[in-house]
Order: sequence, then structure tokens, then C-alpha cells
Amino acid sequence: MAETLPELIGDLAAADSGSAVTDLELLSAQLGRLRFVHLRRRDVVAQAVSWAKALQTHYWHPGEAVKPGGQHPHYDEELIGRLVAAIEKFEADWTLWFTAHSIVPCQVVYEELAADPLRAAHKVLAYLGLHVPPDRQLVIGHRRQADQVNADWAARFRAH
Repeated sequence: MAETLPELIGDLAAADSGSAVTDLELLSAQLGRLRFVHLRRRDVVAQAVSWAKALQTHYWHPGEAVKPGGQHPHYDEELIGRLVAAIEKFEADWTLWFTAHSIVPCQVVYEELAADPLRAAHKVLAYLGLHVPPDRQLVIGHRRQADQVNADWAARFRAH
């Protein structure tokens, strides 16, 4: 995530023996050969709404225990607006970082992933040079969490 990249790079730089100079060198020294997959969402408002609900309810993933302190979700236009701005900044940061390091990542768009997860998975596998053997099958465990509340909040936010 774009907001945590500087911290990761800083931690790697602190632990480095001094041979790595660039972000990519630091990452490669710890992780080996790198390939980048950039997952983004076209509908930033819908992404912000989902994020706002997760922040309020403390419910992030199906099957996960909900952390204490969650509350019933309520429409918060200011929060959604801040999250839209944050998402736009994160995407701009990734664009700048990829450009600065001459990286052309595999682009995966959330809306396409949600519509056809197998196709998206095969796209990423092909980018990584990996192939599913004919006797194996990919199993998708993805389930959308968005509901009518998400749709209502997004419409309400867009109306302002």
C-alpha cells in the first residue's frame, strides 16, 4: 500500500549493510527478483465508501473476527471525502514511484477482478510467468462485501 511504502523502505534501509542505494535495490536485496502487480479501483467513491464502512464497523474481511469497538455503519460525508482524497493521493504516489523506477506493473482493475476473478488470476499468473498445470484448477474464494448501503452512500456522496 502506498502509504506504508516509505516506512518499509526506511526499515529496509536501516537494516541494509550499505550496498543498496535505490528503493528497488533495497526491496530486491530482501525479497529477491521482483515483479509488480498494481491493483486499483476505477470507482474511487465506491472504494472510499467500503473503507469508511470497514473503519466504522471494524469488519474488513468475510470470516474474520470483528475487532472490538466497531459500530453500526452511518453515512459520514466528511470521512468519505477524506478517504476519496487519500485514495487519489495513493494512486498518484504509485504512479510517481513506478515512473521514477521505470516500472511497468501488471495492471489489475478491481471492477474487472470482481467481474471475472479467474481471468484476472490468469492475467497475473501469465505476467509472473507461471502457468496452472492442466490437471490443476484455480479456486476463487472472493466474495463481494458491498451491499445496498454501499450503493446508497455512494449515490448520496456523488449527489453533493
